Amino acid sequence: MKKIYCGAFLIFICLAALLEASADGRLLSWSPSDVQGVTEQSFNEARGIKPGQLAEKNLAVRSWADAFLLMVGATANKDDAGLRKAMVAQITNSSKTTLEKTSRLIIWERIISGEILFEGKGYQADDDLFTVAGRANWVLRNITKKNFGFVTPASTAADLAQLQKKWNQYLNGEAVAEYQNPYDSAEQGLSELRSPAAVQALIVSLGANPGKTALTKDCLKSVYNLTEMPKEDGPPAMCNPDTMTNRYLSLITDVEGVHDSAWWNKWWETNKNALGWDKDKARFFVKN
Repeated sequence: MKKIYCGAFLIFICLAALLEASADGRLLSWSPSDVQGVTEQSFNEARGIKPGQLAEKNLAVRSWADAFLLMVGATANKDDAGLRKAMVAQITNSSKTTLEKTSRLIIWERIISGEILFEGKGYQADDDLFTVAGRANWVLRNITKKNFGFVTPASTAADLAQLQKKWNQYLNGEAVAEYQNPYDSAEQGLSELRSPAAVQALIVSLGANPGKTALTKDCLKSVYNLTEMPKEDGPPAMCNPDTMTNRYLSLITDVEGVHDSAWWNKWWETNKNALGWDKDKARFFVKN
């Protein structure tokens, strides 16, 4: 299977499609070549999908690659009025599919639920790409560069109807107030971590997980030709996602020092309803 390494121009189009939205982002590192199952052929075919077929494609998404290629096709037709209307019509469709092959896809709520393995890096989406509504909103945010809110696993039918109403108002030429991030900051970097869901997901990801163990072993073998983690600190430590998870938690909270999963779980249960946001330092703190 030929990955998309063949041309910088193709990669640029992919990144432009996915990273110019008014939210979402890359945590540490990510590229289109990280999307399992995407080839040069499938990428080019996606760009040729007719606008009228994209809504049907959204209903048929079964993997992260399918969702990625949906976005590629939508971006190639971003100015099509019919596509925009079709995506808005799907905002109230909460049908869910558990996505396959989600390596380096970050949806915080799906990491919390155990449906995605956090690898310490990847492409972070604020919409729930496991649902038709989430993918539709994700596409709309990217192709219009407008943001009226997100679709999450907790979104109710009323929430989706209200979001759909805003998109319809926008398409009708009405002025619609855009989403204001309550965790904004002038500080640059790691904006992907700025939500309570992200903090909880990081804590959950510190727990024992067979997938994480296998990922670490594969990395040690393929990159360093090692069968186990060296006792001394060094580059191989980056094979374990927990290395970055601990760093992220130290940056996004006011907690000092490195702590294990049990400590963090207790901290979360004790403080989850007492978290404040320090806009100047771009991190959460526990209110007195």
